[in-house]
Amino acid sequence: MTWWHEFISKEMVVYDIGANVGEFTVDVAPLCLRVYAFEPNPLCFDELLKNTAKFRNVTPERIALADYRGDIPVFTYRNWTLLPECAHDPRSGDRDYHPGQRTELKCDFLAHFETLDDLTLRFQIPEFIKIDVDGGEGAVLRGAKETLETVRPALYVEIGRTTMAQFNERPEELLDYLSLHRYTFVIDDHAYPRWVSRDRLLSMIPESEVSPNVLCLPEEDTRLRKPRPWIYEQ
Repeated sequence: MTWWHEFISKEMVVYDIGANVGEFTVDVAPLCLRVYAFEPNPLCFDELLKNTAKFRNVTPERIALADYRGDIPVFTYRNWTLLPECAHDPRSGDRDYHPGQRTELKCDFLAHFETLDDLTLRFQIPEFIKIDVDGGEGAVLRGAKETLETVRPALYVEIGRTTMAQFNERPEELLDYLSLHRYTFVIDDHAYPRWVSRDRLLSMIPESEVSPNVLCLPEEDTRLRKPRPWIYEQ
């Protein structure tokens, strides 16, 4: 069990946004009441269904999350990154956009996008949300304004400069948005949590393919005040 598992309990509803083939869902399903696993890619979704079939508390949904709604043509080179189809974008015709990737992995499909705020009206309200959508994390969170303000879930978010650049977004903007909603940031430091400031976290997000996962907690979360071997760094 990893340290962030303590932020998930048997009574909780968890959203896995960008579930891919279900690795995270399978990990947390035994720890919580229910997991809603959202994955729009048809190739990944088929594998997600297979990998989670034994869990009665997992609900897979073929839905993409953003700050807009609708059915939008997208393509992917890695079976999970969603990039909008755009006639003037050279990537749309370049099957070798991601060097080193097998070109036959390219997949075009129609993705159904909804906002997280909309989903909380249809499904059980989440108390823990994992977001790993290869650069589209900012759009997911902008579509969750009401959820962040009223539900105040814990967030486990992948943040990377290279992936976000594909959507013309930057980690600075994402962290400013979360700070505006009064969230704090916790990172994994050699299997121990470290609570870091916004500026310190930015310095740790490299200009590379590496995308760290960050636990984002509401500033009023009382679990931060419990004695624990945490390293606090402001």
